Amino acid sequence: MEKEKIKAVITRSTLAVLLLVCVSSGGLAKDYFSITLTVRDIHHDPNPPTISVQIEGRSVWNNDYIKVRPNFDLAIKDDVAVAPESIMVTLDGKGLGYVTVNATQKELNLRAGVPYNLEEESIRTHDLKVEASDTYGNKTVKELTGLKVASGLVKLNGPLIITPVPFSLARDKEITIAYNMSSDALVTLFFSTPTGRQEMKASFPPGTEGGSIGYNEIKLQPGSQVFQRPLANGIYILQLIAEGKQIGKAYLVVYQ
Repeated sequence: MEKEKIKAVITRSTLAVLLLVCVSSGGLAKDYFSITLTVRDIHHDPNPPTISVQIEGRSVWNNDYIKVRPNFDLAIKDDVAVAPESIMVTLDGKGLGYVTVNATQKELNLRAGVPYNLEEESIRTHDLKVEASDTYGNKTVKELTGLKVASGLVKLNGPLIITPVPFSLARDKEITIAYNMSSDALVTLFFSTPTGRQEMKASFPPGTEGGSIGYNEIKLQPGSQVFQRPLANGIYILQLIAEGKQIGKAYLVVYQ
């Protein structure tokens, strides 16, 4: 009496099946064979790709100001492999072309440039949508909504933020000032006392950190040269001047 035994060996990318035919004595028959089948990669990747969006090296967020003809730099990353054919970029519901800047199996860097002038915020806002999948079919959709092109003079998009408050020279090493602007501008920051005595002045050219459209973050060390003297206990006024006009004000409390 013959008996059949099937032995399967699974590797990362193949399935090998060995069929053994045994005779009644328990020995192997003279004829036996193996079949090796190449199957889809058995490794399972549960994680979808990640997508980040920048303009000129600066991250873009919902409700940000953008330029009238922005270039969106897209970074699409995956643990295993990005599927290039899955990528779709749309702006305001219409397809937006892109070029590949750099490509590896796990990461694609793309640039999607807008070839026409976008309407200003007084007319409408804009929405960007980026879709991408990996080779396992895991899909990610990145959406940025409420993007605005500034109309008129430069202004702040949100408050002028200063941290930490209160500030202590003994505990805190630096002061962080953050704000979001509607366009590139020459920016000057002033710290002064309530009586008007100037304690600090720092300027930032257009297009640099501090003078750029979108989010800006400045870190100041009270012992640096921008401060004319050590900050004593008290309340200080921070003024943000853009293109000669004050567009923001905040207060710093110093307590030792």
